[in-house]
Amino acid sequence: MRIRQAVLEYSAYRVQDLRPGTGPEIAFVGRSNAGKSSVINRLVGRRLARVGKRPGHTPALNFYQIDTHCYWVDFPGYGYAQRSQVERDRWRWLAESYFRHRPNLRGVILIMDSRHAPTPLDERLVRWLAPLGYPMVGVLNKVDLLGPAERAALERRMTAWAWRENLTAVVPFSARTGEGRTALLAWIQKLCFEEPR
Repeated sequence: MRIRQAVLEYSAYRVQDLRPGTGPEIAFVGRSNAGKSSVINRLVGRRLARVGKRPGHTPALNFYQIDTHCYWVDFPGYGYAQRSQVERDRWRWLAESYFRHRPNLRGVILIMDSRHAPTPLDERLVRWLAPLGYPMVGVLNKVDLLGPAERAALERRMTAWAWRENLTAVVPFSARTGEGRTALLAWIQKLCFEEPR
């Protein structure tokens, strides 16, 4: 998959802000500080998604048009405690509405910090999404920070976890070095052009 153009189409802060989909969509989700925005920026080859200095920075569902054939939807990072209950409830309602009522959604990219994957919140999200039937690709970001033995152990553990939780694939990735970019783009392309569930 070669990306020639990537632009922010719009941001949805509330359910009412969501527009009808006009093409296949891929949702990017992950815990705060897993490096989700950095992964998106590495995939497109430039600074598209804003990388916040504080966790949970992404304030909305950001819809990016990728060339003319696909949309990437960047979700707020989850697990950041310093949010009001009202704000957390609003995000929960927005996320649930999107996942339950989005016929254009073709798959989910779950970005995890490879040093701590999977967290209990990652597991909870995977199990909540499972009945909805969306293909899910796990991305193990920051593998460049692991030693060879740590990485081998991680890949064994995550392969077993992905099989148990019925993930479509697991991709080792480094937003810093670009490792895994080609493999992840290939999965995204496959999801975008598969027949919907």
